[in-house]
Amino acid sequence: MSVVSFLAADALPPPISGHTIAPNYVGFSMEEPCVARSPLVLSNGTPNPGLINLMNTLNNRTTSSFPFFLRIGGNSADNVWYAQTTGVEKGVNTTCVVDSNGMKNVSTFYSALAVPVKTSVGVNMAPTSTNDQISMAVQYLKGAVLPNWKSEQFLGVELGNEPEDWVQGKIRPAKPYNITTAYPTEWAALATGITSGLGQPTQFVGPATSIGTSLGRSILQSFLSTKPSVNPITLHYYAENIKSSTDPKDLLQYPTDTTYSFLSTVHTPKYDFVLGETNSRSSGGTGGVSNVYAATLWTLDHLATSAWSGFKGAWFHGAVQGSTDKATSNVFVASAGGYSPIYVNLNDPTLINARPGFYALLGFTRVLNWVGTAGIQIVRGGGAQVKVDAVRGVKYFAFVDPTVTSRWSAVIVNKNSTEVVIQFGPPTGFATSLTGSVELIQQTTGDISAVSGISIGGQTFDGTRDGFPVGLYNAAKISASNSLYSVTVPAFSAALVFLGQPDPSNNAAAVSPGAQTTNRTSSAAKLGAFLMLTVVSFIFLF
Repeated sequence: MSVVSFLAADALPPPISGHTIAPNYVGFSMEEPCVARSPLVLSNGTPNPGLINLMNTLNNRTTSSFPFFLRIGGNSADNVWYAQTTGVEKGVNTTCVVDSNGMKNVSTFYSALAVPVKTSVGVNMAPTSTNDQISMAVQYLKGAVLPNWKSEQFLGVELGNEPEDWVQGKIRPAKPYNITTAYPTEWAALATGITSGLGQPTQFVGPATSIGTSLGRSILQSFLSTKPSVNPITLHYYAENIKSSTDPKDLLQYPTDTTYSFLSTVHTPKYDFVLGETNSRSSGGTGGVSNVYAATLWTLDHLATSAWSGFKGAWFHGAVQGSTDKATSNVFVASAGGYSPIYVNLNDPTLINARPGFYALLGFTRVLNWVGTAGIQIVRGGGAQVKVDAVRGVKYFAFVDPTVTSRWSAVIVNKNSTEVVIQFGPPTGFATSLTGSVELIQQTTGDISAVSGISIGGQTFDGTRDGFPVGLYNAAKISASNSLYSVTVPAFSAALVFLGQPDPSNNAAAVSPGAQTTNRTSSAAKLGAFLMLTVVSFIFLF
């Protein structure tokens, strides 16, 4: 067993001075045809109750003033065609035909959520004339999007998707076409035309370039040099390093300390930078890697590290995936589901299953909700990449608001095959007298290749409870000794630390509205992972 200490003196500030985030760091991204096909609403036109419950579980916030972000776009944006478009010849790349029903479904779904939502939508930048591009976009926005969304729900228009792939995808001609210099000009012309065509000020987001490629980074730098009227800046990142690997251990090598360092070279306070599309790897994920327990640990590390590096949000692509498998259990097999954090049985859309990545999204949102302000600072442990195994390590991140010293939270990720004792002091300005609780994210046997048996705070989502978890909620109590807190984190697991008030049991109480709860005390042996005294459990009766 290894012992790792993170003292306040070891703390590393974010690389971008003064950087803060809000509780709504986690968002979703969906392709445009998926919006129409996914079971956001049932056949009778009502919002899918299972999805509503699961989304409300994810977004259980101390306040509803922070909107949930949903981006509608991706590869489909480059070939989307509004079915009611007139006066424009349909191009060869406009193979994704949509109408207003999909956007209507989104609006109906929004109306049932407990938190506000802001949405961006992608429009076509395919190789037709600029005037045709403008006409298509304006008709799509006027006919399908704006009539179905309230103005406060509209984040902005995203023009096209990943321009670094346009030549390869034959969306633009090959040489002598120079995408690096041409894209900002094309973008500006389309943005100006759309604003004029809509007859109202229009917010834009973009440019949807990948920070994982040198060409994507070059396009971004060229785009930013024109000081575009756009916010936020949307960028894409996938752990492409493991694209050809089918070994889940390879995924756990990432992110490294330099994975997101590019951001500090282009960052400017004028813009918010978000990962507008992200996940373990592109093209739906790798079976046995993107949809197994290893992805849970990668996702949690990815969220914390990207936030610390300067991003304001991370929107996970492939948000909801459906299957016609009749047996609910089939959605757990390694070949199903790709990287989607939510999986739905389309034969019975009320059966909702949280995939491995969802547990990380939920855990990260919980630690941010705990602080609950718009000015959350991220403090990383000085020895943040402690390598116990050859290539993997332990990560420690604390989340604080210096103006609210009554509570703070932390995330500890152990990607090693051995348990690790983590000792840490309070952030500067916080007292050691604060007590709190710890939740574990773990898999029953520590199997990083598993597709089920994953839990957060002792609870799991098994596709049978309409978006609610099952099992006992377990939170081990924690207090400081000799100015240090101590947590034993099992192999291949993560700990979520909640210090101060209110009681972290709210994490469980909110997931099942109206459920009865029972408190009980059990010995620390029942949570052998912790050096704690008491376990508070809540049992839900459905």
